[in-house]
Amino acid sequence: MHKLKSLVKRVKPVWIFPIIITVCLGAATVGKLSGSSFGPYYDTFLTGSATPRLIAGSTQPIRSDEWLVVTQFTIAQEKAGYPLINHNLGSGKNMSLVTDAPYKEWSVIFKPQNLAFFAMPFENAFAFKWWFLLAALLLAIYFLTLRFLPDKYLTASLISIIGGFAPFIFWWYQSITVLSVAWGCFALVLAIRIVEMRSLSIFSAKKRSLLFTQILLSSLLTYTITAFLLLLYPAFQIPVLIVIGLIFTGWFLNAVFSTRKKSQARRALYKSLFMLAGSAIAAILIVTIFLLTRLDAVKALTQTSYPGSRVVASGNYSSVDLLRQAGFNQYRLQDLAAVSSLGKKYEHNPKASSINQSELSSYIVIPFILLPQIIFFIWARWRSKRKVDWLGSAIILCNIIFMAHIFIPNFSVTVIFKPLGLYLIPIPRLQIGVGLLGIMSLIYVIKRMRILPLKFTPYLYIYSGAIVLFYIVAAIIFSVKTSGFSGDIRVALIAAITLAAGLVLVATKYRYNTGLSLIVALSIGSVVFVQPLYSGLGVGYRDNTIVNKIAAISDKTSVWAVADTVVLENYPWLANRKTISGVHPYPDLAFWSQVSSNKKTYNRYAHVLVSDSVQEELALMQPDVFIAKLSCTNHIGKTVTHVLTAHRMNLPCYQLTGETTVGSGTYFFYKKAKQA
Repeated sequence: MHKLKSLVKRVKPVWIFPIIITVCLGAATVGKLSGSSFGPYYDTFLTGSATPRLIAGSTQPIRSDEWLVVTQFTIAQEKAGYPLINHNLGSGKNMSLVTDAPYKEWSVIFKPQNLAFFAMPFENAFAFKWWFLLAALLLAIYFLTLRFLPDKYLTASLISIIGGFAPFIFWWYQSITVLSVAWGCFALVLAIRIVEMRSLSIFSAKKRSLLFTQILLSSLLTYTITAFLLLLYPAFQIPVLIVIGLIFTGWFLNAVFSTRKKSQARRALYKSLFMLAGSAIAAILIVTIFLLTRLDAVKALTQTSYPGSRVVASGNYSSVDLLRQAGFNQYRLQDLAAVSSLGKKYEHNPKASSINQSELSSYIVIPFILLPQIIFFIWARWRSKRKVDWLGSAIILCNIIFMAHIFIPNFSVTVIFKPLGLYLIPIPRLQIGVGLLGIMSLIYVIKRMRILPLKFTPYLYIYSGAIVLFYIVAAIIFSVKTSGFSGDIRVALIAAITLAAGLVLVATKYRYNTGLSLIVALSIGSVVFVQPLYSGLGVGYRDNTIVNKIAAISDKTSVWAVADTVVLENYPWLANRKTISGVHPYPDLAFWSQVSSNKKTYNRYAHVLVSDSVQEELALMQPDVFIAKLSCTNHIGKTVTHVLTAHRMNLPCYQLTGETTVGSGTYFFYKKAKQA
């Protein structure tokens, strides 16, 4: 005990929060705990009841990208031995593209969340990956905050929780979302650290400590940029890049114009830019090699009819979208009935998907509400020191760009702003950048507040009163206009006032940690039931009756198809059997061209099913789902040897070989007759 106390005393305060995060990650890994909906999905849709493995919460059907796609891809990879190209899905799919599944190849080193699958039991590795994402995000925001607020360890911890426990993060919880922000923040931390030109303590005893420091930091930056780029999801990466790029530019210009020994110090600053450029170029070369070594798959992915190349109209804003700007209302997204009360379609786009929690989610702190305060700080600095605050100006510019994309029609396709790539970003996806900008705005406000001259304090009282009034009015308006969503106006007012009070306290010199704590409470309350807490992956993984039956009645030469039911679409793949059904991240053009001449239907990311009752060769059910006709004479019937279906088929070329009942449903297994 004495040794433990002595060890604790020697721990530097900066490492307390990271140690807590690491210990929690380790405990969750050992306990096989995750927030996956795969276990509850199997129970809910197939057996109809929850198992003891469900510790808290319940499955969220809208999070099907997780329980129906990413998690099932991960299990399928384990069953096949983690191949780079999994030949069980269609004509073979390169698993290093878009699927976020573990695979054995050099590029996986840039996907550290997947490395655990090669070093520990599967369910432990799955739990590690699940919480590694959140841990990486929390640590990234923590260390980024400390770059701007040195030694403010509690403040950095609170801000990281606000940024990590955000509704947008938890509703979109997957690598492409969480790590887009995490890698972006880590890259900004490393870039600032390189420009600062200070030696790391681990090299302090060496003669060329600064050189070793810069080499190490540049290598880490190359790794970070590469890992960011290999997420391969521009809709999230572009908004993050805009925020990180402008924030770094503002910080760098402040550093340039604040140097006292101008000629020597500025020269050093400009030299550091070459190191940053070198890291970026090295990362781009690595990503180029990655893409060139799987060019056929990349072409198939990028040349689809859906999602394909598309232009998203800017300024397409509706009253429903306002809910994303009311952070206090985000707690209501955990109530499915409340979300359904908003209507089935977006007001501004009748052809859009139904409203769901993912599309409506955002962060609790939205940067737009902090704009007046940031403008005030810029004015105050100019008034007192006659200096331009480039960092604050960069935050304002970023706000203007994002608001223009939200409110101004055709803004994103103008000649000036098209290079930003916002024409590729739907407003719901833009929230990742808006939220990150909100975090940076919080950091900036606290940084400037601590050095604000006392003579400017009265202006902040006026601003604080305006914040409280704004959120009270917003709560009343939302409760009146969207009563089903807002619910009890008293609860909405409490949430609104909690957020307003938090922001008001943040606007003070000495109570900002109290304010951040209020926002932390609202953030956690908004996500606490988004993900179920589950132990392992349940019988859906270990003793899946249907998957076991598929493996028992067929061998590796069989070709499966799943009829009509999306719930079971990946099950042959989970049994390590070849299938034409399932989720196809990119199309098999050679195969489907023999089924239909309508390339627009099958040339897409899609959930693929078959049916013996449809009339068309291919029927597009929705943008990412198509059903193919199964008959004895067409190309599908000649290829498929086994069929899994939830109803009895009446095709003479297939004979029933078995059936199994799971929960309240009966599922049938067919095999091609020998004479066929």
